[in-house]
Amino acid sequence: MRMYYSGGGRQNPDFRYKVKVTYPLTGMREWCDAYPTRTPGGEFERYYIEFPQYDADHATFQFEWEEPAIMFALKFVK
Repeated sequence: MRMYYSGGGRQNPDFRYKVKVTYPLTGMREWCDAYPTRTPGGEFERYYIEFPQYDADHATFQFEWEEPAIMFALKFVK
């Protein structure tokens, strides 16, 4: 899977599937990058990390499709 990149469009997407995790984010981005996609190129199978504007102890990972969101939550949410 690949991270969302706007390429001149919307800078902060609002994907349907969201998982809130607490710091540290050790290994989470690498896990997302390594997650296999259903189609070659992985179009519309991306993720995005939303960091709060102010100091907080969490970040929100957003996913375009449900399967990786569930698997991510099972692995990283305690």
